[in-house]
Amino acid sequence: FSESTNQGGLGSSQISKQQIDKFITFSTSFGANYLGLWRSNNVLEITAVSTAGAGQIVLGAFYLTVNASGNIRNFPPTSSPLNAISPLLSGDFGPSPITIVSFVAQDPSDLDNF
Repeated sequence: FSESTNQGGLGSSQISKQQIDKFITFSTSFGANYLGLWRSNNVLEITAVSTAGAGQIVLGAFYLTVNASGNIRNFPPTSSPLNAISPLLSGDFGPSPITIVSFVAQDPSDLDNF
């Protein structure tokens, strides 16, 4: 978030998928289960626990909608509850953990002799 929030009154304890779904709508499914944790008054970390049923998260296309029903306000609260759409996801997912360990080719028809 661009400024300190009241964390929707949830504080620094772990936030369930059901609680997150009350105040955030993902542009595509984020999976079957996820948890949240406010790292500070303006940083909410959401961790995918089960990605079953998740849509494709695409940089430049994925976004979140923060719903007023979550009662997220500035801190100290002087504004109405936030109802906003985030900027599109940008950046990268870091280096890929995938590496090619070996590569095997077969030529059972012996087609390499022309």
